[in-house]
Amino acid sequence: PGYGFAKVSQKEKQRWADLISGYFAQERSFNLVIALVDIRHDAQRLDHEMVGFLRESGLPFVVALTKADKLGRSKQAQQAAAIARQLGIERDQVVVTSSETGQGVDDLRRRIADACL
Repeated sequence: PGYGFAKVSQKEKQRWADLISGYFAQERSFNLVIALVDIRHDAQRLDHEMVGFLRESGLPFVVALTKADKLGRSKQAQQAAAIARQLGIERDQVVVTSSETGQGVDDLRRRIADACL
């Protein structure tokens, strides 16, 4: 599971959050950050924190909604719009993806390539 759903102590989750923050705080250049969010759930607290951090840091990002194959197309569209709204981002900052079917993978690759130009 993602770190938001991992069955570990709050102390361990905080340690992970500190590691992530420390990674992004280093003197590096980031062309694009991809935040992974499970489409089957509403945006979680950690998703809000990550997007808020990326926005405040001025880092370019896209949210990849994973596990789309677990939902029908209509529900995917509803969830994508809902999660974008919950996170306070534009719908075009969200890519619906599935590693099982390959859905959205080409779009995600294109965005990565465009960010690296």
